Amino acid sequence: KALTLLKLLVLSAGNPISRDALAERLWPGVDERTGANRLHGVLHALRSAIEPYREQRRWIFACNIGDLYYFNMEAPHWTDVFAFRRHAAGAQEAERRGRREEAIRHLEAALGLYRGDLFGDEPYASWCELERAELKHRYVDLTGRLAELWIAEGEATRGLAWLRRGLLADPLREDLHQTLIRALIALGRRREALGQYRSCARLLREELGAEPLPETRHLAQLASGAVPGSHSPTSPPSL
Repeated sequence: KALTLLKLLVLSAGNPISRDALAERLWPGVDERTGANRLHGVLHALRSAIEPYREQRRWIFACNIGDLYYFNMEAPHWTDVFAFRRHAAGAQEAERRGRREEAIRHLEAALGLYRGDLFGDEPYASWCELERAELKHRYVDLTGRLAELWIAEGEATRGLAWLRRGLLADPLREDLHQTLIRALIALGRRREALGQYRSCARLLREELGAEPLPETRHLAQLASGAVPGSHSPTSPPSL
């Protein structure tokens, strides 16, 4: 519970959480008095493990103002979640300034930090569901953007690899399937592109009971050569 409390405080990123809210997350349905007593014990255990000046009752990391508790963002620390978000923001700013190489560096640094679902040691923890889903969605978004940047740089192989990594994390992202199919068509790998379309269509039908979007079906026609002029080497499909 002390470790879970630390996770809760860190995820709040310095925003205070009330004693009752923490108790409810740690022990859903607990009454106020019991929750307060339990939280006191768990907080003591946490501070005993991480606070360097606990004997002086000076808190560096797990701080509080009355019944409001927060993680001190000014204390010396490093977490992959915060670093991931900083690099993602750095990539966006670099692109805004037209610095493509810098954006690629930030994206690769961010994606290198993501090693699976947030707090994978607690796969059924409901208290971090929103943050877990948001980070995974952001990771998949960033793989797609990095792929597009590498393809624009003429590094299609790297782009394809990132698209496939994104689809491993979320096989139902039709936009990534589309980008991958376009890239394969542009490389002249039409049979592979058609296979990718079929894989996409099968996943959508089996998992969602849905059909591919018209744009995705049009890409399949390009891959199969069913669109007039699609075989022309002078006018490859746009990436």
